[in-house]
Amino acid sequence: MEQHGKSPSPLTAKDLAVAFKLDFLAGERFCFILGSGASRNSGIKTGLDMIGEWREELLKNYGGDMDSIRRAAERLHYAPEEWEPIFKDDYQPESKHYFVMYDLMFARTVRAGYDFMEKAMANAKPSIGYYCLASILSSPQNRSNLVITTNFDTLTEDALFFFSGKHPLVLGHE
Repeated sequence: MEQHGKSPSPLTAKDLAVAFKLDFLAGERFCFILGSGASRNSGIKTGLDMIGEWREELLKNYGGDMDSIRRAAERLHYAPEEWEPIFKDDYQPESKHYFVMYDLMFARTVRAGYDFMEKAMANAKPSIGYYCLASILSSPQNRSNLVITTNFDTLTEDALFFFSGKHPLVLGHE
């Protein structure tokens, strides 16, 4: 986006903090969007970490037999271009492969998938970032009340309960 023939310069963290504070105090509303990285400092692996772990586990479980992995992917109706790149030697985890890997790991044992996620969250506690967000959301001046997250944990709700003593309304996709 250009203004007066110039490209805007990137905001620094300080610029963002000042702009947020001024807008917040002026009553602006915000929607906070969180991804898996938000929970990393709380002790939960990111989706990319899980993809790498599941990849290694699948290779071990199938003894590196790509025909068996191919058959598993076909049973799940995945096209080769959706799963083959994951098993190349130089593969680096990509978020677009999260659901393919989750399905390959847990489609036959749904309970095992739930167990994995429960264990991943078992000892997680809200990090300082969650408490900062909860403090903003709990503030009497706050007009923002929306958090959208891809996360399966309850760290946002836990931190909000700590600050407000109230349970937030959670709308899940399940």
